[in-house]
Formats: sequence, C-alpha cells, structure tokens
Amino acid sequence: MQKVDCFMCSTENLSPERQYFERLTLCSLFHNGFTPQVLYKPLLLRYYEAEQRTSTPLYVFCDNDIKFPAHDTLPKLIEIMEKHPEYSQLGLGWSSDMSRERNSSWKISENGEIWDFNHVGGCMVIRKGTIKDLGYKAEYESGYGDDRVMGKIARELGYKVGIVPSLYFTHLGGDYGYFKGD
Repeated sequence: MQKVDCFMCSTENLSPERQYFERLTLCSLFHNGFTPQVLYKPLLLRYYEAEQRTSTPLYVFCDNDIKFPAHDTLPKLIEIMEKHPEYSQLGLGWSSDMSRERNSSWKISENGEIWDFNHVGGCMVIRKGTIKDLGYKAEYESGYGDDRVMGKIARELGYKVGIVPSLYFTHLGGDYGYFKGD
C-alpha cells in the first residue's frame, strides 16, 4: 500500500458530545495507521482544501464522528481503490450488514466488490485530481448536501463513485444534521 494523506473535517466550538466523538474518530484513525490533518473549512471548501493540501495520489477524507470496526479497514479500502483507477471516490458501507442496501435507489450498479453509488459520505478515499470546483452549491433543504455535490462533480468529470459494502464504519453522530450550515 502506498503512503496516503488523511484529512478529518471538524468545526470550532464543538459541544462536549461532539468533542468525545472527535476523540473516538482520532483514535480509530490512529489504529488504522493515520494521523489526520484537521480541516476547519465549511462544507464544500473542506473537499477543495484537502485536494489542494494532499501530496499523495490517494487521500482519506472523513468526518469527525465515525469509527472503524477493525485496525485494517482503511488499508483494505485503499488497496481496493489502488486497483480501480476509474473511481474518484470510494467509501465504506454504513452497516456491518448492507444486504438491505443492495436494492437501494441510491445504488447504480455492482462492480464486483464495489457498488456504484451516486455519492459517498462519512469516510472515503479520494483520487487526487478528481475534485474540481464546478460551481455547485450544497442545498441541504432539497437533500443535496456536500457529499452529493462531490459525487455529481466526479461523475461529470467521467469518474465513478462507489462503496465497498464488505467494509464499513459506524456513524457516531447519526444523521442529525450537525454540520448543516458549517
């Protein structure tokens, strides 16, 4: 596995609960062999900053409220990404049992160990050079958040976006909109 930069999104003035989630995320990243650079930019700017800062062909990009079930979750995801240059973003499943998601309206197709999706979030590996600012904006009110914008950009630039359902993360904060407007 090649060297890979790692970025974790955060925000100033976290609540005690969010501080706890962030510490768990840092521990989980460390156990997977990564020391992240923390990004404090809002929404889409986080992605663009990571793209500018990275010095590696692939990089990890994650939220500050996740954890991995094993010490080798991210190295396995990176190994799969290395084999698939057609992908801009490759994420993790969000459950240890993704069988219910096999028929999700978000899933486009299956490509062996990868399921093609419109977008990925929480934690992903991104291929350097596949994220460009095409002028899109996140529109949370209509359900079009930053991860969906990044997926759309990647697909418009000719790349695929997918998840590896056999690998997963736990979203500690749930989907409660903690970062809306950040």
